[in-house]
Amino acid sequence: MRKYLKHKIDVFSGSQVRIFSVVSLCLSLILITSCRKQYIEPEITDSEINDVNNVSDIGMERLKFIDVAPKKDLVGVYKILDLSNCTRIEVKYDPALLEHRSLSREKQCDVFNPEEIEYVNSETFVVDSPELIQAYAKQLSMAKHRSTGGGIGRMPLADLICYNNDELIVSFVDYGNLILYNVERHWFEFENRSMFTTDLIPKLSLLTLRGRCARGLLTLRSRADLFERGQRDYPNPSRWCDDVVQAKSSRWLQCPSAGEGKCHYAMNPNCGPDSPGDMVLLFETKAGWNQHGGPELFTFDNHNPRGGCVLLNDGTVKFIRTEQELKNLRWK
Repeated sequence: MRKYLKHKIDVFSGSQVRIFSVVSLCLSLILITSCRKQYIEPEITDSEINDVNNVSDIGMERLKFIDVAPKKDLVGVYKILDLSNCTRIEVKYDPALLEHRSLSREKQCDVFNPEEIEYVNSETFVVDSPELIQAYAKQLSMAKHRSTGGGIGRMPLADLICYNNDELIVSFVDYGNLILYNVERHWFEFENRSMFTTDLIPKLSLLTLRGRCARGLLTLRSRADLFERGQRDYPNPSRWCDDVVQAKSSRWLQCPSAGEGKCHYAMNPNCGPDSPGDMVLLFETKAGWNQHGGPELFTFDNHNPRGGCVLLNDGTVKFIRTEQELKNLRWK
């Protein structure tokens, strides 16, 4: 009788562990997708897809190795690859993923520390969670065939190899809003993509959200044409968000990892076109509108790990991790 009861208890405990694991994974997915604003990759024009030599060497080597031609539907349109029987995905991210996909190459940015960059560059990540693979396969199925042939002058996000147990199924290159696979170079495009290859690795997803926040600040500065150092003055701090809206750049007012809110940044009223380059111009804060002030408004809570981005007057973006780093910034 005791052995029977012990067996029942062991079975029950094992079931609890499995249920807890599934629930934890689901909660992680919900957290990542709910705290992130819809991200839109820069549009790729037809003229960009024209140079065969620009295709990623990493991706093309694997595409040649696993040459799977796309099938056509009943009306003769190419269909995206089917991952319904995929049990494992190996992902190799581009070595410059964080820099190329998130930040301006011209700016000296201090957003990722060496350990974070090494984490991305040194590993081939293995995804074997059925829930993650199913969600990714569903997103992939929404891509539509765009063209065949040619290359692109943009670095890819990653190249992926898919398996059914130990059997190779297919490999492809992910460019964000474009998917490339097969040696004939079939390009598939997403109209509105909500799950990216970086979302397959929760830690990496959080890092790329930080990068998008930093790139948003850089884009806000350059596209809004309101914070150019050569002009007479910056916007009035009491209505700077309104001026950004008038400049049709309001989408960059939101940090992609900060949750709800119209704007997650504040302006330093002490900073002007003639201020030193290392003075804080814009910085992260809690949701609000036309916020302006100093370090008392700064928040560390928009990101995980904790920290926040600041844009300096010379266009540099920094990720501030500690109170001491915040104190060391120039505010006046």
